[in-house]
Amino acid sequence: MVKKRYDTIIVGGGIAGLACARKLYEKKRSFMIISHDIGGRIITSKNKKVNYGAYLTSSYYNNFNKYIKLGRPVYPNKLELHLGKKRFSIFNWYFVRYFGEAIRFYGLLYKFAKEYKKFRELTQTISQKEAIEGNKFLHQLYKQPAEELVKNHRIENIVRKVIAQPVYAITFSSIRDGTAFPFLHACLLIHSNMHEFEFNFKKITKGFRKEIIHDEISSIKRKQEMYVLKGKNRRSYKAENVVIATPINISKRLLNLKKINQSINCYMYHIEGMLKDKWCNEEFQLFCPNHNVAVIAHQKDGSFLVYSKKKANLSRYFKQYKILFQKYWSPAFTVPGPILLDCEQGGNLYMIGDYNICGLEDSFITGIYAANCIIKKEEKK
Repeated sequence: MVKKRYDTIIVGGGIAGLACARKLYEKKRSFMIISHDIGGRIITSKNKKVNYGAYLTSSYYNNFNKYIKLGRPVYPNKLELHLGKKRFSIFNWYFVRYFGEAIRFYGLLYKFAKEYKKFRELTQTISQKEAIEGNKFLHQLYKQPAEELVKNHRIENIVRKVIAQPVYAITFSSIRDGTAFPFLHACLLIHSNMHEFEFNFKKITKGFRKEIIHDEISSIKRKQEMYVLKGKNRRSYKAENVVIATPINISKRLLNLKKINQSINCYMYHIEGMLKDKWCNEEFQLFCPNHNVAVIAHQKDGSFLVYSKKKANLSRYFKQYKILFQKYWSPAFTVPGPILLDCEQGGNLYMIGDYNICGLEDSFITGIYAANCIIKKEEKK
């Protein structure tokens, strides 16, 4: 069965797809979202009080933050870091012992923050790929191994003893796993004002909730000037423009991408129980990269969230526990670099999301950029 024709079809209802739809709606363009869910990796507990996927927002998430209600702030003094058998607060004597390294680290982070701010502003009108390649400093960071950056700037000790744990909690990776760009990007997030949040789905979808079809697209083919998308149960859809806003493994299959950046898998457990004494000093327990569990987060309702790379041995951390909910993301997100992918895939076909840079704000901006490309082409007709 062939459905009616649309000007634009957005495949995927995560944050990038919703951002694209919001922009098209505001500019009074015709579109349809096709997705098996709305929100993607923004999911919450049944009572809407606990975020399971995307967990934190930042003070520099200017676009994303228009559609949230701020929750509990994440104060640095509420973080407890673990390094082997040692545990300490983020403000510790290592900053004194490695004062020179700390100065060099913050100098590097300041430079990155300055260039990254320009980058975020640019990427609403040019692609991430073009913006990174046009910035010598950021392009070098995108290609350079993080371990090499740390060694070249002589900041090994401060990174290993203090910075590695919060970076691991955010990226599930160490400096040995990725490039310098995502390492500094995570450091920037850590040093911003972070909050838990409640996402306002009604606000971002206001005016176009009827333009959402619950389906899963299995293939995309171009026929003359149109695209034909096949969904479940032989349903087909036609559109002049197609925006792929799916997780990278699905985008790879739909677009026949040859190479993509490394993806990270993640286990999440929502736990009701009692932590063992050594893990309950602060609201957030952050572990070093050789530990399976990345973070244990104490929730306001007394429950806990546990995130791990592999299945977690929960009895190691809890005296007693009950699993309220658990989920496995494969992939959970992409570790950026060294491969740069373009939003414009040719012939009115676009790809948006976290394929180049992991993070809610950057994913949101890719949606804005794709919508701007479509609007610009229509205005030229």
